[in-house]
Amino acid sequence: MGRISIAKSAKLMLTALCLGACLALCPPIVSAFSVAVYAPPIKNKSQPDAAAINKSQLAALKNYDVIVFIDASNSMKVGDCDQGRSTRWQWCREQTTALRNTLGKSMNGHLKIVAFSDNFKVYPNVEMDSIPSFFAEHKPSGNTDTTRAIKSQLSQYFASRKADKTTRPLLIAMITDGLPDRPQSLSDVIVQATQQMEDPKEIAITFLQVGIDSKATKYLQELDECLISRKARYDIVTTKTYDQLSGGLASALLQSVSPDTVAVK
Repeated sequence: MGRISIAKSAKLMLTALCLGACLALCPPIVSAFSVAVYAPPIKNKSQPDAAAINKSQLAALKNYDVIVFIDASNSMKVGDCDQGRSTRWQWCREQTTALRNTLGKSMNGHLKIVAFSDNFKVYPNVEMDSIPSFFAEHKPSGNTDTTRAIKSQLSQYFASRKADKTTRPLLIAMITDGLPDRPQSLSDVIVQATQQMEDPKEIAITFLQVGIDSKATKYLQELDECLISRKARYDIVTTKTYDQLSGGLASALLQSVSPDTVAVK
């Protein structure tokens, strides 16, 4: 019996030594749990990325007159935003509200909103607190006459510049989901505007595509890349697809004041 007890004791000791060695080689259990607990959550595409809001760009934005064009055509009812959880119109409402929260009252007096579909309606000198009432007033319907809406504002800008040389540079954010009714006409209007410009930083136009439409994406990319070949004096257009709007409308608008996106490409 003594020999058997000694043998068992030896085996138990050897087992304990092996188990201790294995535990020493394994990572601590606490560390494994800490990774699981503190893993960052998946970001919702509709939430602005605070890290993308550049303070110097925010300050620079105050030097611009800003026009936000919002597509109010019938296709804005399509629910393909935020993984199908909201319509394109709802996304615009949420993002414009977020823009209001980001900019605060810094843009009061030189922010204009234009709603466009078959016709367009201009809201000059928009106070940031009045943005929610804009979306309460409008419901998506009709077609997408982008050309007439932007032409009216560009013409007004050049008339103002002619009368007053202290006119601020113009920043246009065009929020739209699809092809304009007259694609070639829109391109012509932008080219003609560049030919009246005196400085490459005088006007910047950013097209922000809401929702998924491959034809619209292709057209906007061509508009971004082919202006110079169409005799534009400056390349003043940048575009962002919906997938590139992960930082939200505020971030996209602020990025538009970067000299790299406004100057000649």
